[in-house]
Amino acid sequence: MTKSKIYLTLLLFFFAIYVLTGQGSIQSEEGKTLFLLTQAMVENQTLSFSDGVSLEDDSGPHYSKYGLGASVLAIPFYLLGKLISLLLGIEASLATQFTVSMINAVLTALSCGKVFLFATERFKFSSRTAWVLAMGFGLSTIAWYYSEDFMNEPATTFFLLSAVYWMTDHDSERRELNLLWAGIFLALAVSCRVSTLVAVPGFILYQGLVWAESKEKSMQDLFSHLLRFAMPVITILTLLMIYNYSRFADPFATGDETFRGRFLLGLFGILFSPGKSLFLFNPLTLFGCLAWLPFLRAQRKTALLFGWLIVSHLLLFSSWYSWQGGMSWGPRLMLVVLPYLILPIGFLLREYMQAIKLPIIIALIAGVLIQLPSVTVNISRYYYEMSQKFGSNGHD
Repeated sequence: MTKSKIYLTLLLFFFAIYVLTGQGSIQSEEGKTLFLLTQAMVENQTLSFSDGVSLEDDSGPHYSKYGLGASVLAIPFYLLGKLISLLLGIEASLATQFTVSMINAVLTALSCGKVFLFATERFKFSSRTAWVLAMGFGLSTIAWYYSEDFMNEPATTFFLLSAVYWMTDHDSERRELNLLWAGIFLALAVSCRVSTLVAVPGFILYQGLVWAESKEKSMQDLFSHLLRFAMPVITILTLLMIYNYSRFADPFATGDETFRGRFLLGLFGILFSPGKSLFLFNPLTLFGCLAWLPFLRAQRKTALLFGWLIVSHLLLFSSWYSWQGGMSWGPRLMLVVLPYLILPIGFLLREYMQAIKLPIIIALIAGVLIQLPSVTVNISRYYYEMSQKFGSNGHD
């Protein structure tokens, strides 16, 4: 079987699983807010909506405090729902919520495909190893759960991974085009979550290392390449500032809270707390950490880029007032860095196959079993009961 057929089979496999285990509805507060913005843009050509999401919302126009990108991306899915409603006579609100809820099934399947391509094309792993890594990300991490609701993280994960994929293409003849694609995908990630801007220094570092290893170290080429990469990001930031001004009369206001969290508490919580631990909910990430030395020896530039993405997001979200990610399954905010903790495992398999194969398989199966309750039971009912009992502090 050719690699293209394997890739297509992989996409269909993961998409089928995500659709079969999806709820077909939007459960989260963030998802409902994103949906209402999509609905407002399609139905009323406006950026505000009158419906509240929670009981605490007052009457009057409301604005989304989340990124604009995911709501724009959902427009074709919303229109598909309207078409299905028209053809089958289904209530439009149900049909549109169903189709929009499928967006992350598509995006997460694409992320699994990108993990496979990254493994085979960038790291030259075998197709079998690439399949294992894609399975590890797609079924043994919290990515599975977040494929079934409409939230920002799956889109941000796919776009950022695509940006890294294009940035790490070593073909010098296509370098300028690859940098442009990397910038476009990073810009799309920023449009979903502005916090993705913390990734920018990592990309600059990577390009700087590529330039340092080149035969002709032209400063003009370095600045030209960085500018080509930066232009899409600058464009998106400009549009987001206009969007912010239209909502709050302030280009820098997003409507979200500021950094007022306790860093050490957030750091410990994300890494080790029983309710949000990165390692507890995603056991394979332990092997991703163990793989760092062989990864660094084999692919120094890419390892440093991966390391920056992981550490920068960890430090950022540890400082965030809601490091828990609200009432969510596992460390939701850290979903975006999971590919960079799963992919290095391939280097362990390459160097220590006989010794490490069984422990990795056990961790992979354990991860699948950990995710199963989240995709077989509607955990929103539990969170609803928590919110009724403890109010807005229920997720603490």
